[in-house]
Amino acid sequence: MRSEWREKDLFQLPLIVHALSRLGEEDGPRVESAVETLIKSRARLQDTWKQTLSCYLQYWLAAALLEYGKEKEGMGLALSRAYEVARSETCRQLAFHASGDRSNFDVTRLAYSLLAYAGVGGRREFLKELSAPDAEDVDVNPKLCASALDAIFSEQRSDGLWPAGQAIYAKSRRGFDVGNAYVFAPDMVASLLETLPPECFEKYLPNLSKLVSWIEEHDVEGGWRSNHLVPGGPPMAWSTAQTLKCCARMLETTQHLLNLEILREFGGEVVPRSQDLFANLLDSDVVGTTTTTLKDVVRSRFLEEDAAVPKAWSAVLFGPPGTAKTTIAEAVARFLGAGFVVIDTGTFLSDGLGKVASRIAYVFSRLRMLRGCVVLFDEIEEFCLERSEPAAMESRMLTTAMLTQLNDLRRAQKSIFFIATNKVSKLDTAVTRPGRMDLLLFVGTPNRAARVQRFAKKCQDFVEVFDEFLETTWDEESQFLNYLESERFASLAAAHAAKTGTLTPPILANLLKTQTSVMVLRDAASRKEVLDSQAFARI
Repeated sequence: MRSEWREKDLFQLPLIVHALSRLGEEDGPRVESAVETLIKSRARLQDTWKQTLSCYLQYWLAAALLEYGKEKEGMGLALSRAYEVARSETCRQLAFHASGDRSNFDVTRLAYSLLAYAGVGGRREFLKELSAPDAEDVDVNPKLCASALDAIFSEQRSDGLWPAGQAIYAKSRRGFDVGNAYVFAPDMVASLLETLPPECFEKYLPNLSKLVSWIEEHDVEGGWRSNHLVPGGPPMAWSTAQTLKCCARMLETTQHLLNLEILREFGGEVVPRSQDLFANLLDSDVVGTTTTTLKDVVRSRFLEEDAAVPKAWSAVLFGPPGTAKTTIAEAVARFLGAGFVVIDTGTFLSDGLGKVASRIAYVFSRLRMLRGCVVLFDEIEEFCLERSEPAAMESRMLTTAMLTQLNDLRRAQKSIFFIATNKVSKLDTAVTRPGRMDLLLFVGTPNRAARVQRFAKKCQDFVEVFDEFLETTWDEESQFLNYLESERFASLAAAHAAKTGTLTPPILANLLKTQTSVMVLRDAASRKEVLDSQAFARI
C-alpha cells in the first residue's frame, strides 16, 4: 500500500485492485481512486470490436471490479458493457474460427473475451444489486463456452503453447515497457481454470498435459521465462508467478475431476454446500457428560477449524437402528460441500465371493485418491469381525486386510470417513483403535431437549405439556424412540392439538402406546444392549 502506483497504468491498476480486494485491503482513498479510473476506462458499445483496451485488459478490468465488490457510481454500467462487448467478441471470434478466416481469428481475443463474458455473466445477482442496465439478461450460455473452449484448445501447438495473438496493449504506448508484449500461455490457462467450472476441462486433460510438459522442460534456475522473450535470459518474476498459479489451478482441476470419476464409479456425488441438514438433525447426548452433545462433537472435530481441537478424520458411528447414522455422515458432507459416497457390502462383493480380497484392495486404492470428500462405510461388519472369535480362516484374513486398508486411508488424511454399525462389539478391537479410528461416537436416540425443540416448531401452544410428558415417561419408554419414531410421535401430537385444540397427558400416553407397539427397541433385552453399548464410546 505504501509503494508507488502508476495511477493511469491500466495494466497495473486492475491487478492491484484485484489483489488488494482479495486480501481484504480494498478500503482507502488510493484504491477508491484506482477503481474510479477503471470505471472510466470501461468498454464502449459504439467502439464495437475496436475497443481502446485489449481483450486481456478488458478482462482484468472487469475481474478487478467484480473482486472489489462494492457499489460505486458507474460500476453497474461498466460491468454491463464489459459483458455485452465480451459476448459479442466471443461470438465474432467463433464465427471467424468456424469459417476458417485465419487472418481475423485471434485465440487470445477469444480466450479473454470468453473469460470476461463468463466472469461477469456468473454474477447476475451482483449486477442487479448495482442496477446495471439489462442485468436481467445477463447469463452464461454453457454451449457458447463449450464451443469457445473447443476453438481455444484446437489452436494449441504441438509444444503445448499457443500463438501470440493480440498484444496486451492494443495500441502502442511509447516509453512504456511491460516486460512482455504478449500474453504468456500459463497466464491464459490459469485464468480459464479459475473462471470456468472444472467439468468444462475434462475432455482437455491431454491438452493440459502438453502444457505441463512444456513447463517441466523450460525450468530456468527454479523459475520460468515467457516464450515471447529472447531465449537464454534469467527467469522472470511475472512469468514464474503465472506458471506457479497455472500449476496450482491445474492440480485443483485434475483433483476435482478425479474426485468426480471415483464418486461416479461408486454411486456417489458432490453434494451442494448447505448447513440445513445438520441443523435439522435431532441431537443426542454424549455419555459421561451433561454439557456436550453429539452435534457439538461432530461440529468441533469435523466441521470447524480450531487449532486448540485436533481435527478428526475418522469415526465409528454406532447405535441402534434408525438413529440417523447415515444422515449424520451426509450432513457432514453437505456442511462442507464435499463429495459423498457410501461403500457397503455390495461394493466389496461386486466381483464375486472369490475376488473379495482383490476387490477390497481396488476399492481402497480408489478411495485414497479422493481429496476433501466424505466416505461412509455402511454396515461392513462382516469384513471387520473380531478375530478372537471362532471364524473361518478367510474371514480372519479379510479382517486383517481391512485393518491395513483403513489404516492407510486414515494416514493419508485426505478425506473424512465413517463406519456405521448397529453393533460396535462385532468389530475387531484393532479396527476401533486410536490412530485408525479417531472417535467412537454412540449415536443414540434423540435427547429430550431436541424432541421438545422439534415439537415446538410444529405446535407452540402445548410445549410445556409435551416436555413434562417426556420427562415423566423418559426412563421407561420415551427415550427409546429412535429418530424417525420421535418425529412420528411429535407429528401425531401436533396434529391432534391442531385438530382438537387440546393436548393432555392421557392423549399423549395413547399416542405413545401406539408408537411403542411398533418401535425398534420394544423389548427389555434390546434396550439393555443399547444402554450397555454406550460404554464403547470414545471422544
